[in-house]
Amino acid sequence: MISRGSKTSYISQKIFLTLGKSISNLCLRIVKKHSNVTHKFMRPKTYLLLLPLIFAANTFFSYPDSCIEIKDRQNLPPEVYRSLKNYDAILIGEVHGNNESPQFAEGMVNLWLASGEKVLLGLEINEDNQDNIDKFIQSGDFEIIKKMPFFNRTSEDGRSSAAMANLIRSFYKKENMKIVCLDIPSTPGYPGNRDSAMALKAMAAAKANPKWKLITYTGNGHNKTELGPYGYPMGFLLANGSDKRLNTENVTTIDVVYEGGSSWFCNGTKGCKEYAQGNLSHELAQKYIFDNSFIFAGNEKKFFTRKISASLPLNN
Repeated sequence: MISRGSKTSYISQKIFLTLGKSISNLCLRIVKKHSNVTHKFMRPKTYLLLLPLIFAANTFFSYPDSCIEIKDRQNLPPEVYRSLKNYDAILIGEVHGNNESPQFAEGMVNLWLASGEKVLLGLEINEDNQDNIDKFIQSGDFEIIKKMPFFNRTSEDGRSSAAMANLIRSFYKKENMKIVCLDIPSTPGYPGNRDSAMALKAMAAAKANPKWKLITYTGNGHNKTELGPYGYPMGFLLANGSDKRLNTENVTTIDVVYEGGSSWFCNGTKGCKEYAQGNLSHELAQKYIFDNSFIFAGNEKKFFTRKISASLPLNN
């Protein structure tokens, strides 16, 4: 998983990880051994003194369990496939309006196709654009994409970017894959909950294509499989829905994370423009030894890129 050129960095990483765990375990053994001792050395104040050391050891010396280098976001290494192949649904979450996130999504689809599997790609695009996308996949006429209602909206949240259009364009004439528009119709005032509608649409597509891998690409508030501050996200409804093949064991999420950069979107009274972004601290980002990588530690899975770049609307 670690490239030969980064062998020294990887060895250093493992040494730091082992050292951190050793310090932490030593402190915990001391506390456990003397938990019933009344000696003044082990009074409550001493426990409190040990806690920062335990915390520091686990924080400073902790690294992701596994880190797979990605040299080309649109062509992911086979190790990523092997680590995810047992899931029936993979839900990718992004921050809209950048170039790098759609490239990861393209790479995921390409990876599964290269492995001989069939793929359903669910996108956060209004369902009334489905016919246009189907026509483009067959014809390759990019003017169809440019004229889609989705790419000609007056209110822009970053989804209608040139990068998103290029993601769709990359699948022209690709066999064994389908694009599914998950979002509610773009009719103003259309009733219904977006997350619920997207989950139902994804479940229906999966049920109609039972042997296909389901990959969704949405904002990172929709792909969560746990309840959050905004109610029931699509991911939660998908993993706890009526389709027994899609459950909490077979559905996983991947968030796109980055240290810095920018994305393009509309932000209320501040207007529509390029905004600085960053969802990882510098300290945490420094623990990721590659500029682009797939990180998985337990249930947490991430696509990491050092810096994202803004992608303007297709019809800017």
